[in-house]
Amino acid sequence: MPLGPRVRAARLAAQRLWHSRPRRERALLLLLAVGLLAAMSWYHVWQPWNRWRTASERALWAQRLRADELDLIEREILRLRQLPRVPRLDATLVADELARRARAAQVELSSCLPRPDGKGLACQAGAAFDQWVGLLAALQTPPALELGDWRAEPAGESGRVRLWFDIHWGRP
Repeated sequence: MPLGPRVRAARLAAQRLWHSRPRRERALLLLLAVGLLAAMSWYHVWQPWNRWRTASERALWAQRLRADELDLIEREILRLRQLPRVPRLDATLVADELARRARAAQVELSSCLPRPDGKGLACQAGAAFDQWVGLLAALQTPPALELGDWRAEPAGESGRVRLWFDIHWGRP
């Protein structure tokens, strides 16, 4: 592509100016230009690249730590999958089991209602005190049902108590 007359004139003027300078001054100007180019390259190329590289290394280490954590979680999941399955308890199954144990201990259950949190039963019963102690022992036989809050009050007859108690399973 041919250069215009003004560009050619400017180029010739720059060449004349360059050649008119003494050799030492030209060397000093070249050295200054190379130093300026190096400083600009360092500031505009090396510094951003170095920041990017440091951030990338940090992100890589964070990802490696997360991968290690996920490996641990995976191993724990595999370990838990190897464990025997425990049947899920619901209020009906527990109420039936509790009624069976109460009959065996000769305790009359008057009501057993699911608790609002879904993790237990609120029960009411009447029994002789020694039968109540027998029910407590029956609750501890496998599969154990955990006795929560309970309250006993004397009933009309001698040695009989009225009971309110909670049975829990599946700890929150």
